[in-house]
Amino acid sequence: MSEEKLTGKTMLVYMYVLSKNRVTAREVKNALGFSSTSLAIYYLDRLYQMDLVDKEPGGYYVLKKKVDLGFYGVYRSLYGILLPKFLPYALFFTLLLIFYFFFYIDRLDLYALISLIAAASIFWYETIVLYLRMRTIYKNRKLKSS
Repeated sequence: MSEEKLTGKTMLVYMYVLSKNRVTAREVKNALGFSSTSLAIYYLDRLYQMDLVDKEPGGYYVLKKKVDLGFYGVYRSLYGILLPKFLPYALFFTLLLIFYFFFYIDRLDLYALISLIAAASIFWYETIVLYLRMRTIYKNRKLKSS
């Protein structure tokens, strides 16, 4: 397949389509700071040729296929927002820790408490690191396109 061609701005456009599922060239232009709509159409057409998006009437491009993006594969889209995939685990272990602490306050097991704190801490650390890394990448790409 042609995933090896998925680099640079084509990758950035694919990630945007991945986060929204359905976009127009004008949305891509505005969101990614391209100089013209035709440039956005060029990258969307490249994704179409790679069989990653479909064209719909009205100028819409719809996500057709998800590919493993290596580093970017550790993010998931939720209502158009890319989030680190460790976030649900971090929330789960944090809530479990809170519930355990409040419901078993009179009979806490030190091993269970330490295990829950460790699990929550590790997942929050990974979530924050991935979030900051993605923020840095987007900031650097926007500076380069300016």
